[in-house]
Amino acid sequence: MAKDYFQDITPPDDAPRRAVRVNAAPAPRKVTPPPSPEPQDEPEDEVVEEEVPTPERSIRNINAPQRISRPSRPAVNDQRNPSDFGVPPLPPKPKRPKTFRWWPWIVAFILIVLLAGLALFAFRKTTVTVIPRSHVITFDQTSQFTAYPAADNTPNTIAYTLVSSSLQASKTVQAQGTQDVETRAQGNITVYNDYSTGPVKLIANTRFETPNGLIFRIPTAVVVPGKSGTTPGHISTTIVADQPGQQYNISAVSRFTVPGLQSTPAMFSNIYAQSTASTTGGYSGTQAAVDPTTLSSTRAALQSQLSQEAQTALAAQNGTSTILLPGLTQITYQDLPNTPAANGSVQINEQATIQTPVLDLASFTQALAANAGETSADVPLAFIPGAKFAAQGITEASSTLGTDPFSFQLAGTGTLVWQVDTVALASDLAGHDQNAFTTITSSFPGIQQAHARIEPFWKTTFPANPSDISVVVEPPAASQ
Repeated sequence: MAKDYFQDITPPDDAPRRAVRVNAAPAPRKVTPPPSPEPQDEPEDEVVEEEVPTPERSIRNINAPQRISRPSRPAVNDQRNPSDFGVPPLPPKPKRPKTFRWWPWIVAFILIVLLAGLALFAFRKTTVTVIPRSHVITFDQTSQFTAYPAADNTPNTIAYTLVSSSLQASKTVQAQGTQDVETRAQGNITVYNDYSTGPVKLIANTRFETPNGLIFRIPTAVVVPGKSGTTPGHISTTIVADQPGQQYNISAVSRFTVPGLQSTPAMFSNIYAQSTASTTGGYSGTQAAVDPTTLSSTRAALQSQLSQEAQTALAAQNGTSTILLPGLTQITYQDLPNTPAANGSVQINEQATIQTPVLDLASFTQALAANAGETSADVPLAFIPGAKFAAQGITEASSTLGTDPFSFQLAGTGTLVWQVDTVALASDLAGHDQNAFTTITSSFPGIQQAHARIEPFWKTTFPANPSDISVVVEPPAASQ
């Protein structure tokens, strides 16, 4: 009989046996019912515990563990997803957050700023700042001057030309009753001198005749400037009809002749006038009347209005080579005929004739410098009027503006300023060393102070091209 080699692992029969519960139902538990409120006479059930026999332990009754089937690994060349074989995919590697690097941008910005600053210094113009010479003049009652007509060409004197113009204004007032009225038509003409290069004076009441024989007169004397080359001299003035009546209300006339010049054929042919607007106001008959007090106050208001308009117009006539002094302006007012208006009212008309002497700026400033004891050494001067500067004409009954000299006096303050030739200064500085700056600027008599800034800052010589040098002239403060 073959020997059982597994008997050594079989416990002997007399070995104590343990209760082994194999695939058996769990042992009954002792259940104690809840106590009953009433006493029970029946005996309690006993709990019996059964002992389950322990099966024989040997290799024959050991259950082999179930084999877990593993999915097959894909081949090396298999392009399928590992999840198709039941293999869970590897978790993705965590991505490192991208960090923005600032330092390259900071370096680039610093380089751009440095290059821009270098460019500003490299391409900035060299600047020369100049303070010109100036002299403040205070005028008093002894500051009197005389101006002469420019046609006289008087050397070392103040030259002037006469500018004449006219303005009209009107206002409507309520009429009171009627009156018999005879008024003369009025208008404006331009008188031309194509006869001589010298001025021609026409006295007051000089006649001007239309082609159909109507006579008009000028109420004040005028001086017609001489011609310049082939351009006739001209002046504007007012004409008044020789007789009252509506027949003198005519349209523009292309040519008026001067009957008083017929004895001199050349003058009669070359001194003439023309109008560009109608003459109006001629009337003879019954017309609405105006209260005398109302008429007087209305004309005074119109004259004040015309004076303000004349001052505004004169301020716009100052040029670069002339100076106009409002105090020397002469304004004469003329009452124009009243004209009927709607609804029984009357239109009151007023006219202002303005004569203004315009002074030559160069001769005027030279006269002021001589009066102040200054010599400009042939350097142009400029005059800056102070806040209280004013001029006043000295009336001479025998003189006529435009043909005769006239005197005037000045009051207040003003500043004479020496002019600096900036183009010549830049040309003289071009290409020179900065050590020559003082010597060059001192050769300009109109310069009081000057300083320069050469660009780029590392250079010590002025640019060779004068256009690369900017000369700035600082104006002096105006006198009070």
